[in-house]
Amino acid sequence: MSKNKYKRTVPSTEIDVYDVLVAFNVTNPATAHAIKKLLAPGLRGSKDALTDIMEAGKSIERAAQLENEAAAPSLSRDDISEFMVEVESDEAQKVVDRMTARTKHADLTREAKALFAARAAT
Repeated sequence: MSKNKYKRTVPSTEIDVYDVLVAFNVTNPATAHAIKKLLAPGLRGSKDALTDIMEAGKSIERAAQLENEAAAPSLSRDDISEFMVEVESDEAQKVVDRMTARTKHADLTREAKALFAARAAT
């Protein structure tokens, strides 16, 4: 039988959401925010259950964006410069311009890397 992935030892019998987040090693702040809202929807004070659940959904979407950005390969300024020299198409220039304007945007980074790899393969 495999180990129960949801069972944790807690430091006391009275725990709060932060104990749970530590026990499950939740490190993404947006994920932590969603979990906090979902553990006590409508019971935290000013918002009703539906509002907390809807806001948790938005936090989960943001958590996915943060995970996607963290997993995306990044390009250095040297990579971008080399890419600009080797590729002279309008499409590639547009990608590099957009990527330079928003350097942390993961989709554009992957798109530029793909164009760079395609150019290098030819």
